[in-house]
Amino acid sequence: MARSWLILSALIAGLALGAGWTRLGLGGISDAVALAASVGGVWLDGLRMTIVPLVVSLLITGIAKTADSARGDRVAMRSVVTFIALLWVSTAMAAVLVPALLGVFPMPTDAARSLAASLSVSAPVDAPTVGIAAFLRSIVPSNPVAAAANDALLPLILFTAVFAVALARLPAAQREPVTAFFDTIANAVLLIVGWVLALAPIGVLALAFGV
Repeated sequence: MARSWLILSALIAGLALGAGWTRLGLGGISDAVALAASVGGVWLDGLRMTIVPLVVSLLITGIAKTADSARGDRVAMRSVVTFIALLWVSTAMAAVLVPALLGVFPMPTDAARSLAASLSVSAPVDAPTVGIAAFLRSIVPSNPVAAAANDALLPLILFTAVFAVALARLPAAQREPVTAFFDTIANAVLLIVGWVLALAPIGVLALAFGV
């Protein structure tokens, strides 16, 4: 609770500092914003770097420790259905909430112009629409390592779930060393997450100031 209040205080302080600096017309605002963006970006990258190893290790240990050989196929089917359902729900929520949020908090003119310019360059008007077949193929990774490198979480999670179910069907002598390995990784990454979150007030202050 104390950390939550400290982070909230840092957010308010960063917003107030940035607004006050701009309103008072003090010099060096560009350099200060650039420095704050760098500090906040480093903190966000430190938090992002834990996502893939943490998701993979927790998913493998969670499934492998609880699923037995007789229930392996059932667990796999439930995992696949759950991941697909979550993807569709998140897509529907984004389609509804993003326009509503943009209506309440409109994008600045310069940012909207830059976004429109980038989209007009990177995406041609006659680009083919992605169909359901292409979507279904996209969730099965041909290269799980590449999926992890590209932060493609849904294909990575699907592969990890299938791998964990297969691992759960192996004999205990083969399964337990692998499970212990990923359990150790999860504990180490959680320790890193704790270190990064300890710096959250600094990161949030910098990000809020840069806004």
